[in-house]
Amino acid sequence: MPATSGANPAATAANTLVPQQRSPRDDLRWLISVGVLRREVDGQGLTSRFRLTPLGRQLLDDDPALLQRSIPVLERLRHSLRRHWPL
Repeated sequence: MPATSGANPAATAANTLVPQQRSPRDDLRWLISVGVLRREVDGQGLTSRFRLTPLGRQLLDDDPALLQRSIPVLERLRHSLRRHWPL
C-alpha cells in the first residue's frame, strides 16, 4: 500500500468545493471588502466598532426593509458562490 500523508484526497477536494460555515467575522470582512461597512478609528487606532459607509447608508435609505426581506434559496446560493469565488 503506498504511503500517504493521512489525508484523503477526495475529502480534501470536496472540502474546497463546499463552502464551510461562515463566522460573523467573515461576514464583516466581506461587508468591508464590498464597501458597505468600515472600521471605526479613534486616536489609538482601530476599534471594535463599525460604521456604514455612504454606500451602505444609501442602500438602506433607498430600501429601509432591505434587512428584513427573505432571500430565495437560489439567490442565497448565487451570492454564496460569488462571495467564495469572485470573478
